[in-house]
Amino acid sequence: MRVLCLLIVGTQTESPSFRPETALWIIAVPLMDMAAIILRRVCKGQSPFKPDRDHLHHIFMRAGFGPRATLCIISYFSVVYAALGILGEVYHVREWIMFLGFMLSFAVYNYGIKHAWTLVRWVRKRYNVTS
Repeated sequence: MRVLCLLIVGTQTESPSFRPETALWIIAVPLMDMAAIILRRVCKGQSPFKPDRDHLHHIFMRAGFGPRATLCIISYFSVVYAALGILGEVYHVREWIMFLGFMLSFAVYNYGIKHAWTLVRWVRKRYNVTS
């Protein structure tokens, strides 16, 4: 909650510290996870507020990763996304490019989550991983 308050203050004051598109990148992983879950539930005709085990961390855990590995992987992607957003801000990448990049990234994420088990089988086969 504090992070969201900082993002709002950072983007919505009279002299903003950074652009709203940068804020999207900073909170990309939890935002994309939430949006993908809501889309998937609505498309299934379910309540978007119904709990389930389709969140990113549940998928990693069911794929055989431990809690620490799951945390490290999700944290790594969070840092990468945040760094992309900050670099876009520092190098004054146009807002529409930042937003389009985020939306394309979300589309890839959503596809990956929808086909998570196919991807897990491919990785296990490719790298001879057994669980």
